[in-house]
Amino acid sequence: MSYLCKRCFSYKAKNKYSMKKHLNRAMKCGRVVDSYKIKDEDIEAESLKNENSDNKSLKTEVETKYKTIDYENLENINDLINFININKVTTCKFCNNTFSRNYELIRHLRTSCKKYKNLEILNKSNEDQNFNFNFNNNNESENVVIEQKNINIQNISNQTNNNQTINNNITINVYNNNDPNNIIIIPFDQKWDISKIDENLKLKLFLEDSKYSSTLKELLNNDKNKNVIFDKDNDLGLIYKNEDEKFINMNTAEIMDKTMLKIYNHLIEFYDEIKDKSNNILPALDPQKNMIIKKYQEYDQNKDKKTKEIVKNIMIDIFDENKDRVIERFIQFKNQNEKYEEDNELKKDIEEYKKSF
Repeated sequence: MSYLCKRCFSYKAKNKYSMKKHLNRAMKCGRVVDSYKIKDEDIEAESLKNENSDNKSLKTEVETKYKTIDYENLENINDLINFININKVTTCKFCNNTFSRNYELIRHLRTSCKKYKNLEILNKSNEDQNFNFNFNNNNESENVVIEQKNINIQNISNQTNNNQTINNNITINVYNNNDPNNIIIIPFDQKWDISKIDENLKLKLFLEDSKYSSTLKELLNNDKNKNVIFDKDNDLGLIYKNEDEKFINMNTAEIMDKTMLKIYNHLIEFYDEIKDKSNNILPALDPQKNMIIKKYQEYDQNKDKKTKEIVKNIMIDIFDENKDRVIERFIQFKNQNEKYEEDNELKKDIEEYKKSF
């Protein structure tokens, strides 16, 4: 028997007792993005399901079919690639080497598997023969048609061309930051996107009584700035930190400190912009700026922690107003990035394949 924690997706146990002990620790494990696909109240029940029994019959069926399918010529290679992708196969049927991910197996087949290469050589005698590699990933597909005669691959490294076509034979759908359909999340390490806050709104926020909370609410109206999910039970937050570290869990207190500093910096920037364009109202702005500085100092230098606790509760409530939307975007963003990484692997594979001609 095998059980997988559906909070952290890393802890495994051989019995229910160990899993329950893990789930009920005072200091709970941090949640990952996939965990938010499951309702909070269902985490324990899902974690106590036997992974082996759930997957055993499917795994057996996949392995049996994989071993028995006969590939005598390259006309059937598209079936093999499809099968590997759909069923996440990671073992080469020709040489029995095992890989960590299915696209690594596909790369192995096309670049280094000697037994497969022997089969390929036998079938290259017909130079007019075309064959297709159909790559399916998460029910989405990129169609790659490779003509054995006159392969000309251009601009393979250009990641900004969506649906780029190579010699009219190869079409790859790659991730494009400029595509409005793509999910974009501003990393927590960076400033928020204030492009939707115009001059009038900046002035309004600057003059608000609740400057920090009002500014945070306005910033979170922009989907790009939704980069935190709080786990109140664990005093942690799942953040999209940056492109390298991606999603990590961070202590709530640290998130609050960074959030307050970022809001403070934005408000000071608002002041500078308004001052440059509206000198006639400058006398009315200076007391507001002093208030912003004072409020931040009260928070930052608070020794008894009472102010920080009050601010934390207010801010978390504001973040939680968008929680469902953030969860939805985190899942979409993670899937999108995984697809992008696999597309990059595909491009590398095609480069390797090109060298064999």
